[in-house]
Amino acid sequence: MNNRKKGLTLILVEGVDEKDPFLKVICHTFPKLKIDYEKEVYTFNTNIYHLYDELVKEYGDENGNLDWEQTDVDLPVLLSREYPELKGFRKVNFKNILLCFDYDCHDPHYSPEKLDAMQKLFSDSSDNGKLYLNYPMLESYCHCDLREKEAFLDLKVKAKELTGEQYKPLAKSYSNLYRIFNIESKLDLSKEEKLREALFDIEYSTEKHQCLSDIRSQVYLSHPEYSQKQLNKFTGKVYSCLFHKTIAYKEKESFLQFRRRTIQTLVQYHQEKALVMIQKETLQEEVDMQKILSAQNELLREKEHIYVINTSLLFLIDFNPRLIEV
Repeated sequence: MNNRKKGLTLILVEGVDEKDPFLKVICHTFPKLKIDYEKEVYTFNTNIYHLYDELVKEYGDENGNLDWEQTDVDLPVLLSREYPELKGFRKVNFKNILLCFDYDCHDPHYSPEKLDAMQKLFSDSSDNGKLYLNYPMLESYCHCDLREKEAFLDLKVKAKELTGEQYKPLAKSYSNLYRIFNIESKLDLSKEEKLREALFDIEYSTEKHQCLSDIRSQVYLSHPEYSQKQLNKFTGKVYSCLFHKTIAYKEKESFLQFRRRTIQTLVQYHQEKALVMIQKETLQEEVDMQKILSAQNELLREKEHIYVINTSLLFLIDFNPRLIEV
C-alpha cells in the first residue's frame, strides 16, 4: 500500500472542466480545505448515467437488479481499475468522498428514476460518498450576476436550452464569473508566473484610472518590449477579466482576496436558492439534495424548465461553514 493516510478526501468529477479550472480554483482559493488537487481529484470522463450502468454491472445481480438503498459501494476500488495509484485502497482510507456530476436531462439516457437512485445511494460523504448534481450542468456556477441576487434566486432555464451547445455559451457570457475562474487561461498566464503573481497580489484601488495605471505598470515590467498600443490593449483585457460585471471590489483588495470573496458570495447565493427551493427558512439547516432533485424533476415534468443551481459549490459549506463567511 502507498503512503496514503486515512483522512484524505476523494473527489470524483464528471470531466476535465470540473477538475480544471472549477475545482482547481476552489482548492487554491481555500487552502483550509486541505485538498491536494493533483492527488485527490479524479475524472470519470463520462456522465452520471454511465456511472449508474457501471454500478449495476459491478454490484447488481444477474438480472441487473440492485438495492440502491442498501448496497455498500466502494468507489476507490471501482476507480482503481482506471487509476493504478488507488489500488489497495478502500473507502475507509478517505474521510470524505464527493461526486460532482451534471443533471444532463437532455441526455438520451436521462431518467428521473436513475437519478433518484443515485442520489439515495450517494447521500453520505463519510460512507459511499455524497453526490452533488449541477443543474443543468457545471456552467451553472457562472450563470449568476452577483449584483442581482433576487433575479438569480428565481432564475430558471427552459428545457429546450439545456443542451451543452446552447447552455454553456449562455452561462459563460452571463456575468464575469467565468472569467474570474478562468483568468489564467484568458490572459495566457500559464508561462508567466511572475506577472501572474504580481497581478494577483497587487492591492488595487477602486478608482479606475489608478487601478489601470497599476496594472499597466506590472505589465510593462514583464513586457518592456510592448508598444503603447499593446500595453493599453493588454491592460484593458486584464481589468475586464478582473473586475467587469461583478460585485464591487474593495479599496486595497488584491485579486486573490477579491476572488475568495466572490466565491464566498456565490456559494451563499446558491445555498439560499437551494433552501428556498425546498422551503427551508434558515441558512443553518442542511440542504437536502434529494429534495432538490425531486423539485427539479417535478418542475421539468410540469413546466419544462428547471432552476439554475450548482450544488457542487455547496461542498464548501459541508466541509466548514466558516469558509464562506465574508
